[in-house]
Parts: sequence; structure tokens; C-alpha cells
Amino acid sequence: MFYAASFARRAEAPLAQAFGAGSGLEAFRGAAAAAGGLALELADAAFAFQALPRLALAVLVWDGDEEFPTQASLVFDAAAGHYLPAEDLAGLGGLLARRLTSGVS
Repeated sequence: MFYAASFARRAEAPLAQAFGAGSGLEAFRGAAAAAGGLALELADAAFAFQALPRLALAVLVWDGDEEFPTQASLVFDAAAGHYLPAEDLAGLGGLLARRLTSGVS
């Protein structure tokens, strides 16, 4: 929980900003597939990624509307803390967010 606010700023906010409004979900799907993600039946669009042999994470995006903004969550496998410390997990999430958003203008 110590890294929650920093993680939200570093990883989740850029994802929500990049993939919100208009064709954002399609752009997210394209970027996630290009990055090797596996589609999940969660949220409005979601993909799982195998970061390390025993470390999986997923990105979930909910499309915004006039009432609620686009939201994104980056979640780790429950065992993630057994493989890397929280600081490294936060960095890994930030790297994935940058990779997914790098081609989005």
C-alpha cells in the first residue's frame, strides 16, 4: 500500500489518459496485443501479460462517459510479492504502462 499513490500516478493514470474517449479501447487492444498480451473477459477491455516466468500481471480498462472518466487498473498475480519487492513491482507496472502508451498520441 506504501506505493499505491505513486503507482497510480506512474502506471494507471497514463493508461487511463492514453486510452480514454473515442477509439481508446481499440487503441488499447491493439497496443496490448502487439505487446504480447492475452485478452481477458474483464472490464471493458483487459489483457494479461507474463512479465517473468512466475509473475503475471493484467491491465484492465473501463471506458469513460459523460458521467465517469476512463479508468485503468494494473493488477498483479497474488503471489507477485513473493518474487519481487513492492518497489520493483511498481517499476515493472510503470514499464508496461510506458510500453503500451508509447505509440499513442
